[in-house]
Amino acid sequence: MKRLTALALAVMMALCLAACGGNNNNEGGGETTDPNLGKYIGDQVKIFEWEPIEDVYSEGENYVELKADGQGTFCVDGKATPIEWKLEGENLTLTAAGQDCKATLKDGVITTDDIFGMDVAITFIKEGAQPATTSAAPTDSAEPTDENSGTETGGATAGTGEAIAVGDAETLKMTLPSGFSFNDGWSCYSDPDFKVAIWAPDANLYDTAEDIAFWLGEKTYKETTCGDYKVYMVEDPDNFYGASTQYFVDFGGEVGGYAGCSILVSSSGDNMEETQSTAIQEMIASIAAA
Repeated sequence: MKRLTALALAVMMALCLAACGGNNNNEGGGETTDPNLGKYIGDQVKIFEWEPIEDVYSEGENYVELKADGQGTFCVDGKATPIEWKLEGENLTLTAAGQDCKATLKDGVITTDDIFGMDVAITFIKEGAQPATTSAAPTDSAEPTDENSGTETGGATAGTGEAIAVGDAETLKMTLPSGFSFNDGWSCYSDPDFKVAIWAPDANLYDTAEDIAFWLGEKTYKETTCGDYKVYMVEDPDNFYGASTQYFVDFGGEVGGYAGCSILVSSSGDNMEETQSTAIQEMIASIAAA
């Protein structure tokens, strides 16, 4: 989970490295005495629950720097990007490449609601500031609780395998491996530890065999069978979700109104074997008309 989130943020940073213009927080130019200017050091991060930021992002610096003229820098895991910032009362908006990150700035502490659209919150403490508590993070994060058929972990409930829709097709279903269910934070299906993610909500649906061949293109693949279906497995060890296998499934006819589909399975631990396990291939073989 930590590697997947770090990689996703790395991609976000790369996309945001375009130069940003000023928003004139110091319209007059010259010297400013704005007490909010300065460097804020990363303290806590919340993915599923609050924890020290160095437990998740340990590859480099973590900070927000607010400079004059509404300019600044946002850096996570050593990956920095220029930002614009605007403060209205305690409401702070950080903007990178047109994408906003909403936050609050109070008593020398920046607390983000998310990270430029990613469901990750971080607190940053201003250098030299002395917050009221040793942890700037809110204290109301819920502990995981046992409920019904499984254990709730960040919005995902580990069950005993359930039938889910393939992408947005109400006419196709497949059975998840045991222990997998929907993860609200990432809009995917995952095991409780987020070691493997099945990106079924983003599954591609194909009307004809020609469509499958078109999207498969000239990719390098392994050809196999899962149940009655011919399957082309495309490995992507460098996917920012982690080592991944994309399954292009050819139904060999029409199932639920479609000729086939493709589904991405990723491993946050960069373990390709996890994305091609027997349980995953049994899930592919279970695809059927609803």
